[in-house]
Amino acid sequence: PVVSAPGWVTTVLSPWTKNKGTVKLTVTKNSSSFPKSGTVTIGGTPFPVTQAGTACAIKKFVPASQSVGKMGGSSSFAVEAAPQDCAWTTAVSAAALPWLHITSGTGTGNGTVEYGVDENLGKMGRNGTITVVLTQNSKKKAFTVRQANK
Repeated sequence: PVVSAPGWVTTVLSPWTKNKGTVKLTVTKNSSSFPKSGTVTIGGTPFPVTQAGTACAIKKFVPASQSVGKMGGSSSFAVEAAPQDCAWTTAVSAAALPWLHITSGTGTGNGTVEYGVDENLGKMGRNGTITVVLTQNSKKKAFTVRQANK
């Protein structure tokens, strides 16, 4: 029989006798977060084929956390997310909103979050978090910013 398939599906036919045989399908890995779909046609009969996308994940932050001096300032951290088409955004924890500010906080795949920290006029150190949220599946990972008071 005549067999057609999308480029990400390969087919192998066994010997056919009396209109009977086997078609083996091999599907390449989907390196995207989005599903694929297509049609394999065997002898004029269409068979839908779908493949799930790879789940989005935040692999790590570089550095893993950050300490900032009493005077504050600007800093950044790298986000490693996979697959590369996974979009993400950021949010600051409510407790840190008055003093921790995101200046650049969206991306796709690997990227950088830039943030500013106000001067600490208090008598104690303080901690805040910047949460990176994947838009495809809402998975989250928190980056901690620690600020000294001395």
